[in-house]
Amino acid sequence: GLAHADCDRIDINAPAALGGTLDLTLTNGYVPPNAMSFTILTATSLSGIYAVEHLPPHFHLEYFPTGIRAVYCAADFNSDGALDFFDYDEFVVAFEAGSLEADFDADGTVDFFDYDNFVVAFEEGC
Repeated sequence: GLAHADCDRIDINAPAALGGTLDLTLTNGYVPPNAMSFTILTATSLSGIYAVEHLPPHFHLEYFPTGIRAVYCAADFNSDGALDFFDYDEFVVAFEAGSLEADFDADGTVDFFDYDNFVVAFEEGC
């Protein structure tokens, strides 16, 4: 995991009621290792969820009674928090169309290496 100083985090020493919008961004082109999670908020208790979540691709939030983690899942192509056939199918559609969304290794070219890297990440899970 990351040290507390490596990412922003909100620590609330009281109950927290969530709502509104969360904007989560990565800086300087950082891409975390697959299945890396970041605690972004802690409180003595939580109620509610964010009404709107703006997250980088392949991220989802996990809500707990006293905190929230942002989780990176490389093969969660549709960013719904579940690694399943729909991710595989959507990747293949983007890959066959030559869409840069399928540029899994971010080298500016959609090729076999992207497909192979996606399959490895998919098999690895999150």
